[in-house]
Amino acid sequence: MAVAMMPRDRESWSDDRLDDLNHKFDEGFKDMREEFRAQRTEFRDEFGSVRSEIGGVRSEIGGVRSEVGGLRSEISATNRLLAQVSWAMFGTTVVGFLSVIATILATN
Repeated sequence: MAVAMMPRDRESWSDDRLDDLNHKFDEGFKDMREEFRAQRTEFRDEFGSVRSEIGGVRSEIGGVRSEVGGLRSEISATNRLLAQVSWAMFGTTVVGFLSVIATILATN
């Protein structure tokens, strides 16, 4: 029975009906293509704004790096100053002890 229906179904699919179906498919895909184009345009715009924001962040990072470099140089200067003060205090203490020892030896 299925074999008997096949020829009738084939006959019902005329070239006009197939062309109509083909046209419907084309119209459906045309709408999809337009939507995809709109999405791509939106993505490009959004990615462009994200890229510009990333550029701003990079410049901010550069500013932070330069500030950190300035802090490092200030810390190094402070460390040098502390080392100089420590050596000066040590030298003064040594000279004081030597003068006390010299005074004790001179009085004996």
